[in-house]
Amino acid sequence: MVFFRQSLALAALFLTHTASALNDLSSRAQSSTDLCGDYANLILPNTPWIVYNMLYNAARIVGTQCTNYDGVTTSDIGTKEVLWSSVTNIDYVESTNNVPKGYSFVGLTQNLETKLSVIESIPAAYSWTRTNTTDFKGAIPPVPNPMFYIDHLSEQEIFASTL
Repeated sequence: MVFFRQSLALAALFLTHTASALNDLSSRAQSSTDLCGDYANLILPNTPWIVYNMLYNAARIVGTQCTNYDGVTTSDIGTKEVLWSSVTNIDYVESTNNVPKGYSFVGLTQNLETKLSVIESIPAAYSWTRTNTTDFKGAIPPVPNPMFYIDHLSEQEIFASTL
């Protein structure tokens, strides 16, 4: 059984404690890039962000995952947005069920010394579209729970779960 997932994520990331770093986001553009390696990543120049394609236990994965960086834009309300997508096509293998995992994300590379206890809020917004041709096992971050695990749900059930 092939699990296929394509997600398009528009992550509007802005952090109050990194406001000074965000002012210089557009000084040098990074071209679109496909990240397909086990721990492939791209540090975005003049930003506090990194785009990451991570395959945990990659040697046991039958299939592929690529994270595609498309660019940094500015929204209508002035926030900087990282445009990226991920395409995963991994075969289900009974003997390695739940062992290999693929992660695709945008993370921070600056101000990491800040203690969590002093952060009062982290304003962020995100939008995504998910399509799949079969049931799948995965995790998505709906509101209010920061990480919500899904086990073999259909596409319609996913959207219902995240509303």
